[in-house]
Amino acid sequence: MNGWALNRYECMRLIKDGLADLVRASDTDIYTSVNTFTLTPVSRETFGTAPDFRYKAVAVVKKSGPIQSLQDLKGQKSCHTGVGRTVGWTVPISNLQAKKLMSIESCDNTVVNAAAFFSSSCAPQAFEKFNDLEGNNPSKICSLCKDTLCPASEYYGDYVGALKCLVDGAGSVAFVAHSTVDDYEAKWGTLVRDDYRLLCPDGRLDNISSWDTCNWATRPTDVIVTASGKSQQERSIISSVLEQAGRMFNASSFFHMFNSSKYGGKNLLFTDGATGLVPYNASSVETYLGEGFVNSVTSYVTCSTPTRWCVTSQHELGKCLDMRAAFASSRIHSNLTCVQAVDSKACMEKIKNGEADLLSVDGGDVYYGGQYLGLVPIMAEVYNTTGVADTTSYWAVAVVFRNKTGITLNNLKGKTSCHTGIMKTSGWNVPVGLLIEKNFIDAKKDNCHIPKAVGEFFSQSCVPGALEPTYDPTNDNPDNLCALCGGEEKCARSKQNIYYDYKGSFRCLIEKNADVAFMKHTTVQDYISEDFAARFKVSDFQLLCGRVPP
Repeated sequence: MNGWALNRYECMRLIKDGLADLVRASDTDIYTSVNTFTLTPVSRETFGTAPDFRYKAVAVVKKSGPIQSLQDLKGQKSCHTGVGRTVGWTVPISNLQAKKLMSIESCDNTVVNAAAFFSSSCAPQAFEKFNDLEGNNPSKICSLCKDTLCPASEYYGDYVGALKCLVDGAGSVAFVAHSTVDDYEAKWGTLVRDDYRLLCPDGRLDNISSWDTCNWATRPTDVIVTASGKSQQERSIISSVLEQAGRMFNASSFFHMFNSSKYGGKNLLFTDGATGLVPYNASSVETYLGEGFVNSVTSYVTCSTPTRWCVTSQHELGKCLDMRAAFASSRIHSNLTCVQAVDSKACMEKIKNGEADLLSVDGGDVYYGGQYLGLVPIMAEVYNTTGVADTTSYWAVAVVFRNKTGITLNNLKGKTSCHTGIMKTSGWNVPVGLLIEKNFIDAKKDNCHIPKAVGEFFSQSCVPGALEPTYDPTNDNPDNLCALCGGEEKCARSKQNIYYDYKGSFRCLIEKNADVAFMKHTTVQDYISEDFAARFKVSDFQLLCGRVPP
């Protein structure tokens, strides 16, 4: 079985759901494939006579230098390949934090922690936006660099550059790969190797050639993963087929498994340069990756407290699982899980009851969550390219058919209406609030029973959720608020209702030939290509003006 997916995480999800069978997982994705999507490795790549790993992370110091143990690292000068790089940053920083040698000054910015631990450093890209979101990373994190703005092209950057930083006497320790000394000599000439030592994670010093037993982490070769539900026999067959294919098509004239140049890409299906595939025999993914590498995933960002994101549909669940995988693989958050509820109200109830932690909602639900459930907003979405929060994410509009002439704000009474949902911003709060403000609806009538007042104003409506106990606790909201939806049983405030939310309000306008629909300003353009709108063009609709947009 083969399938097409937009990204590697969607591939993993398809395998989990039984819609695909195999995908290659590399680097941190090996950990994510097992722990997020419960997949199982069946084969691993090999590289001929080369070792069965890609590289090992090591810490190089001078034999006669000030660093003779792990405890000596604090207050010393450090050289790094670059912030966010595996062997030069995430591995040493994560493991120093895991060993509680490096204190946690900031749970989500390791640059701050490193700057507090080392006296000075050269850590290229420390001031790049993605590594310095607040723009206040300490200047000493780059004070050893030739260019104190420490760009990616920094002289002391990358593997050989970081070792050069140590050799030149700028730093006291260099975090590099096991092969960096060889690469250094190829560029700069012979190094007196006996003048240098490896600092091992257990605190001892060893010869520069002892990287196999004195390293901080191993980056193993990539693996091929499949669904964990497959039997051992099925996994063995897959592994055997891949091993045989790897031998047969390693250098074939008409198909080369490990060369992607013919197809206009790199590392397609398998890693370019690999020479074969062999069975994966590790007892666990933690054993295969090793403690040092696992630490780089689980101990890099230390404010990754268990977080449960609530979703309201299968599509949203799929995206949440992909987000969980992306966060873990990028070392942003390793403890995100996804929980599902029928709608945003049920999600908010889960948060109130301690069964979930986060949910994205619109303004109407923000009000409900705060007013009735004690929830508080903690973040706002940004809708512009400057990265600066904008108070306007969309405009609430009223849409009518262009050929239904004569409909104005002044004569809406008695008309039919479509709404995104009760207590939703653009489909209820804004239009109802405006009609009350303009004195078209008497909000004070019947002890401020607003749903009843709206039901008396419009002849028939589709207001998803209007008859649900949450929004109709006294069971006296008028039935005509759900008449256009098809009655109470088809009036849910959830995605199970085809007339819910922006798309649903627009669909209601068309399919029920309603007089007006309330939605956000982009809705018509967003959904005009849907099947239900196939007979119409954007120009068939117009806005009913109530006030000038801000």
